Amino acid sequence: MRRRDLSGLKIGDFARKSVVITEKMIQKYAELSGDYNALHFDDAFAKETIFGKRIAHGGITASIISGLLGSDLPGNGCAFINQTLQYRKPLYVGDTATGEVIVRKVIPEKKRVLLDSVVYNQFGDIVLEGTALMLVM
Repeated sequence: MRRRDLSGLKIGDFARKSVVITEKMIQKYAELSGDYNALHFDDAFAKETIFGKRIAHGGITASIISGLLGSDLPGNGCAFINQTLQYRKPLYVGDTATGEVIVRKVIPEKKRVLLDSVVYNQFGDIVLEGTALMLVM
């Protein structure tokens, strides 16, 4: 894991990673969270919803951003102060999700950095967007 201090951060710095959403991820997230909602597990139920089929948990989508923030930018030793998340579209099993975090503002006197965050699917559609205010130790 990389560790950065504020002096190494500048507006426009970014990190990106892609993951394929798997059935195993959905199962593991449900085991961790206790969320066994039919939208994630029941094909017949999900088929009758606006989504048309089972969707991945929103927390899986958000975890892509969390992983980037904690491991890449700002990286090891940072902590969440605040995060906003706006879900635009669902992710499905087999989708490739690409997350990006981009430094919007560095606040040295408070040891904080504000980042924009976004997750796209394989078609380039935004599925999640938001911001994260991070404390950088």
